[in-house]
Parts: sequence; structure tokens; C-alpha cells
Amino acid sequence: MAIFGKLEDLQKQNLFKGRIKEGLEFLTRLKEDDFNDVVPGKSKKITIDGDKLYASLQRYHGKSYENARPEAHKKYIDLQFILKGEEYIRCAPMSECKEATSYCEENDIFFLTAKDGTMLELRQGYVAILFPEDVHAPCITTGNEDEIWKCVVKVLI
Repeated sequence: MAIFGKLEDLQKQNLFKGRIKEGLEFLTRLKEDDFNDVVPGKSKKITIDGDKLYASLQRYHGKSYENARPEAHKKYIDLQFILKGEEYIRCAPMSECKEATSYCEENDIFFLTAKDGTMLELRQGYVAILFPEDVHAPCITTGNEDEIWKCVVKVLI
């Protein structure tokens, strides 16, 4: 079950403990300067607590709905946060999808086919918490051509 909302509102709810809480706190300290040395189209890894909690800073332009591949993870929860820009993430429950590729343990990812799903609009300051059962196709353009600055915090289950 994906959880979605403005970061500051999720923080006020005080629902999260452990590494998810740590990951959300990390996101509150993120600044534009942290993205200065991120090459567009590439990512920069920031270690927070070894392989248990780390972040990937990304700069890119959104892609078309058709080119966004639904994916899922087995070992990590994603905290996907937009610092600058906006995008859609298409989400669907695992039970409504079919596996399209085998699981890559090294990258903790596999791709699926999904007919439909719910579109979440992530704007500046919004975060989506995506669990292993949440198939998601991120980085979908909203039609705005501005560059997207996103941080994905990976939380080991």
C-alpha cells in the first residue's frame, strides 16, 4: 500500500519508526546545493547507514507514459521525493501485474507488466513511500519540460 503526500504533512503524523523515519528526516535536510554535482541523466549515491539506508540523487527529464516501465523491489522500500520539478508515478498492486523480467538481486529490481494503475502526481515537496507490493512506473512527464530533481531513499526491510 503506497503512502503519498507532502513531506511536511507526513512528518507531522509521526506514523513512522526506525529507518523509514530516518529516511524521511534525511529528506527534510535535502537542499538544492546537494544536487550541484549530479550529472543530468546520472545519479549520485549518498550513504546514510550503509546498505540499510541510502539515497540516490537524480536529475532528469520526464519520459512518456509508454516508456515508463513498471518495476518492483523485494529488499527495499522506496521513499521517492521531488525537490524540484514534477512527475507522475503510476502505481498498481502486485496482484494485478505479471512479471516481465526475472529478479536482479544485485540491483533489487524486476520489471512487470501492468494494465492500468493509479497516477500519483509528485510535485515539489511531495514524497511517495512505495513498499515491495507496490509496482510503480516513475519518472512520467506531466507535460512540464523542466528538469526534475529527485531523491530516492532506499530503506532495507
